[in-house]
Amino acid sequence: MIFACSFLMFINPCYSQTGPGGVGNTTGNSSLKLWLRADKGLGLLPNGKLVKTWDDQSGNGNHVSAPSGRRPTLMVDVQNGKPGVEFSGGQYLQNFSSSGLSNTSLTLFVVRKNVIFGTDIAIAADGSGWLNEFLVLRNEIYLHNSSGNFLYKGHQCIESVDPSEASILSARFEGSREHLELFNNGLKSNFPIEKAGTTWKFTEVDRMITIGQRNEFVSSEYLVGTLLEIIVYNELLSDSEHEAVLKYLCGKYNINNSNCGNLTECCLPDTTTQILAPCDSLIALEGYNWATNEPHYESYVSSKGCDSIVSFEIDKDFTNGAHLDFVPNIITPNNDGLNEYFPMEHIPKGIGFHLSIYNRWGEKLYDSNENNALTGWRGNHKGRPVPDGVYFYILRYRECDGEDINQSGAVHLIR
Repeated sequence: MIFACSFLMFINPCYSQTGPGGVGNTTGNSSLKLWLRADKGLGLLPNGKLVKTWDDQSGNGNHVSAPSGRRPTLMVDVQNGKPGVEFSGGQYLQNFSSSGLSNTSLTLFVVRKNVIFGTDIAIAADGSGWLNEFLVLRNEIYLHNSSGNFLYKGHQCIESVDPSEASILSARFEGSREHLELFNNGLKSNFPIEKAGTTWKFTEVDRMITIGQRNEFVSSEYLVGTLLEIIVYNELLSDSEHEAVLKYLCGKYNINNSNCGNLTECCLPDTTTQILAPCDSLIALEGYNWATNEPHYESYVSSKGCDSIVSFEIDKDFTNGAHLDFVPNIITPNNDGLNEYFPMEHIPKGIGFHLSIYNRWGEKLYDSNENNALTGWRGNHKGRPVPDGVYFYILRYRECDGEDINQSGAVHLIR
């Protein structure tokens, strides 16, 4: 009993929350510096519609707020059941003293819909208007030095996108070498960088954040459109990191490439999932239609003739990730092709997966980052079968929204 208690304490570590798509974290000590989600952190007036504040989820406290008379409106079910913040040409939110956005490089993502014109987001030198400004304006991106002096870049097909279709605008800015990259739904712009006036390289300065306008408040630059999510990193993300965030946003909002995009994969679970029945037999879920976005229940009789019935639910809520709340509790590695490995492949593959197996004395028998139903634990240690009995596992994986999930429990080995 003493062994069991001490073991349970050992296998229950805490894992911190992570950033979108597993890029960065929400503790404030990574390059993720701003994460605004319309489905979390909105402060509303008593009427439940006007947005007074929008809280930053990055852990840096870069919250934005709107003054009286300039507050945008919460809109429900804008895209894939998710809300958005609507700007109609006279509203904005602002943070006057942002934390961690002084770098000369930046990567940002904006999920937008019904955008007609105006400014999505401006990140400029505090109190200096256009100085050292990163800007998304009129479907273009800018490195702004001062009035009339800037670099900018457009996109070959973003103007042809139907405004009623949600899209992901992303950009990588590097002011120290005057470099700009613009993407729409993952499709990179092939337009050249344009120049106006005299430009010079960015310097590290404290910057303020303005959503729906710029700090100069030019009347023609107020945003008309709806924003669902804004993510900003204070560095140039790598291609793989950029793609990971795109997959998270694509899966969450069910973004369609339309006629301007290059999204090849969203962060979605497999449509066919294998799990274990309590009676020690393999059952399968086949042909689930994720487009229904509804819980799905099935009952089965096992292939071994065991008269057990299994019910389970599939959860497609990308706010909380996408997974099956089920981990097998028995394996039978006897070469009959059933229940040979632990675990099965219902965990999203390749997303922060890690599995460790221990015996009752706390000795580690298995440790792997591979999530594959054909290469999981098969009841062996150092190439030899271990005795039948109860073993313990720690299972960790990352959901589509970047949240780390950790589970622990017992698995029965029966040959």
